[in-house]
Amino acid sequence: MAVFSSDIYDLMNATGINCVLDVGANIGQFGRFLRKEGFSGTLISFEPIASVYAELSRAIAKEPNWYCRRTALGDTDGNAEINISKNLVSSSFLRAKSWSIEIEEGIAEVERELVPLNRLETIWSELPLNTQNTSIMLKIDVQGFELRVLGGLGERVSEIKLVLLEASLVPVYDEEPKFEDVIRKLRETGLHPVWIGPGWGNNVTKQIFQCDIIFARRSLI
Repeated sequence: MAVFSSDIYDLMNATGINCVLDVGANIGQFGRFLRKEGFSGTLISFEPIASVYAELSRAIAKEPNWYCRRTALGDTDGNAEINISKNLVSSSFLRAKSWSIEIEEGIAEVERELVPLNRLETIWSELPLNTQNTSIMLKIDVQGFELRVLGGLGERVSEIKLVLLEASLVPVYDEEPKFEDVIRKLRETGLHPVWIGPGWGNNVTKQIFQCDIIFARRSLI
């Protein structure tokens, strides 16, 4: 999710989104994109890697209505070892497949780190949310761990109006869910695909390996 389309903000604006849960925030690239587009609502960014979180925290220290928390999100609570990639943005709990590293060496693992891991449902009450008037979009950029994040929502999944995630047409990581399984799981929770944007691919053959997808409640679209 390195390149962000203005279509994302247009859809957020059209559906009344005023809060974004930014999962896999890195140093806040997505949040800065939204602010540049004109989003003034609440941003809550989650980033587990200590050095990256420190940079994120410094970057948003004086930003109004933007909060951050050092944790990864999944379907369990505790700690887990994350594989830190050379480019940092491709870090994942899953191991990158060799073919993807051959195409993009920045995906390669350079070290590992034990990081905090939480279910969103567990920490929901601790988040700075105005539960009376909040319309939430969940943005997930977690390199193959998307369904784990969704699984950790529990009963709170009904409070999510839009989901933006990156899905792989060809598995980039070991044990990554299939593209069709991601679509099916979101549909089961009442969220349906309404927009698809191109993501990472082969610059020579033009094959797309990953794409960005927005899912929405039918009542919104």
